[in-house]
Amino acid sequence: MERKKLLISMIVFVFLGGFSQIVYGALVSHGPIDPETGFPLWYRDSTGIALQLCTEQPVTVPDPLGGPDIVVDPCLLDGVVPNPGQPITVPGNSPDELFWWAADAITPIIGGTGSADLILALEAAFAQENVVDGDQISFVRVRIRVDAPVAGNYLVIHPYGVNFFPNVTPGIRAINFTEDVGIGAPGDFRGALNGKIGPFLRWDTDYPVSLPEFSGMLFVGDPAIEHTVTGSPIGTNFFQVLADTNGDGTFETLVAFTDLFSVMGKIFGGALPIPKNDFDLDGKTDVVIYRGDTGAWYVIPSSGAAPYGVGWGGDPTDVPTPGDYDGDGKTDIAVYRSSNGGWYVIPSSGAAPYGIGWGGEATDVPVAGDYDGDGKSDVAVYRTDTGAWYVIPSSGAEPYGIGWGGDVTDVPVPGDYDGDGKTDPAVYRGSLGAWYVLPSSGATPYGVAWGGDPNDIPVPGDYDGDRLTDIAVYRPTSLTNIMNWYIIPSSGRLPFAYQLGGGLDDFPVSGDFDKDGIDDVAIYNRLTGIWVIAPSGTGIPYLVGWGGEPSDVPLTLWPYY
Repeated sequence: MERKKLLISMIVFVFLGGFSQIVYGALVSHGPIDPETGFPLWYRDSTGIALQLCTEQPVTVPDPLGGPDIVVDPCLLDGVVPNPGQPITVPGNSPDELFWWAADAITPIIGGTGSADLILALEAAFAQENVVDGDQISFVRVRIRVDAPVAGNYLVIHPYGVNFFPNVTPGIRAINFTEDVGIGAPGDFRGALNGKIGPFLRWDTDYPVSLPEFSGMLFVGDPAIEHTVTGSPIGTNFFQVLADTNGDGTFETLVAFTDLFSVMGKIFGGALPIPKNDFDLDGKTDVVIYRGDTGAWYVIPSSGAAPYGVGWGGDPTDVPTPGDYDGDGKTDIAVYRSSNGGWYVIPSSGAAPYGIGWGGEATDVPVAGDYDGDGKSDVAVYRTDTGAWYVIPSSGAEPYGIGWGGDVTDVPVPGDYDGDGKTDPAVYRGSLGAWYVLPSSGATPYGVAWGGDPNDIPVPGDYDGDRLTDIAVYRPTSLTNIMNWYIIPSSGRLPFAYQLGGGLDDFPVSGDFDKDGIDDVAIYNRLTGIWVIAPSGTGIPYLVGWGGEPSDVPLTLWPYY
C-alpha cells in the first residue's frame, strides 16, 4: 500500500490542476472487416494481443453441485441475441451492441451505502442504435459512477488514468461520468484507436483462459469470475476512489477500492498482419536507416522512446530485409548476404540471433513476406533471370518454388493484393507499365496497366486503409507532370494522385507513420537525410532529419526495387 500511496501522491501533485483524464496507453490497429457483421474482425493493443469481436453465444451446463443450471457466457450475449443459437449476422441476427473487450469493477462504498462502478469497453454498435447494415461504428468507453458519501473533491484512479471531480455533492450517482471515443462516420473504425483503452486488461494469473464449453478458444478472462488483472500502462491495476473533504489536496478519505475485475475478450486465433518497420509495436512505421558501410541500423521509435542504433550486417553484399520473423508483432533486424545466400536475423522477442541459407545466386533478390499467412515473415528470394520465387514457409511446410515474372524489366512487388492475409507474388514490368499479380487465395492471376514512364518506381501499399495492397507508382517530377504519386485504391475508389517530392535525390518511403491504418506518402532525400512525411490523417507534411550519409538506405519499401 505504501507504493500505491506514493504513486497517488505523485499523480495528485502533477495533475490536480487538470480536470481531464490522464491517459498513457492505446490500441494500435484493427483488422479487416468481417463480412458477416460489417465490423473489424479484431483490434490489437500495444503488447501484441489481438481480440476478435466476441460472438460466441452462451451455453447452459449442469451445476456439478446439483444447483440450478449454469449459463456460461464469455461474450456477454445472454438474452440479447434476437435468434439465440443462430449465427450472428448483420442485419439478420445481431444485438445492437457487441464487444471486443470489456472490464468492469464494482465495489461497495467503504463505511457507507451504495457503490462505486467502473465500466470499460471496446464496443461495436450502430450509429442510430438500430441494427442496420452500413451503420456500424466502434468506440472505447470509460464510465465512472460513484454514490458519494461525503461532500468534497474526488479523485478516481483506474487502470487507464486519473479523473478529478471537484465540488461533489453527496448523493446517488453524484459522480456520473462517461467518455466515449471513436464514434464517427459509420464504417470508419479508426477513431477507437485514439481512445483511453490499451493495453487490454487481462487476468494476471491463469492467462490465457480456456473454457471447456468453448473448445479451442482462448480468452483474456472469464467474465463470471472477478479476478486480479494486469495490463495497466501506468501500473494501476485497481479502481480507487478518494475524497478531499477539507480542500487541502490530501485526499485523506478512502471512499472505495478494489483490484478485482470482471474481464471479457476472445483472443484472435488467426495470423496477424506483419507490420511495416514497426520496431516498437505502437502501430506506426518508424523512421529507420541502414548504413551500408558500417552495418549499423538507426531507429527513431515512433512511440517516443530514445533513438538507438544496432550493429548488424556490414558486408558489402548485405541487403537489409526487416520483417517479423518471430511473430511477436515487432519488426526484426535482418540482412540478406547475397555473396553466400545467408539470412541473418535478430529476433525482437529476445531469442538468439540466427542465420539460414536461402538463395545465393547472383540474380537473387530478397522478398521476405508472409506467404503462408501465419503472421511471420518467411525467407524468400526472387530470381530475376528466371522469374522464379523460392520460399521457406515459417509454418514448417515444405520450401517451394513458383514461376512468376522473368522479364528483364520485372521488379518484384509482393503484397497482400487479395486480402487473405498472405503475401502474393507480384511483379511490375517497367517496359510495359504493367502489374502482374498471382493471388494466393487461388483467384485468377491478373494484370493491371499502371505506370510505364521510364522513371516510374513501384510503391505498393495500403493507401485506402482496407488492408489490401494497392497498386501505385512514384514518378519523379518532370516538366510534363504536376503530380508524382499515382495510386489505384483496392477499395474501388477512383484512382488519385498526390504531389510530394520529385527531386533527383528524393526516394519514396511510404508507411503508416500516423497509425490511422492508411499508408502515408513520404520521401527521403538521399543528399540531406531529410524525410518528408505527409500523414493521411492531416495531410500536413512534416520533416524528420535522419540519415544523409552516402551509404544510408532508408527502410520501408526497400529492397523491392
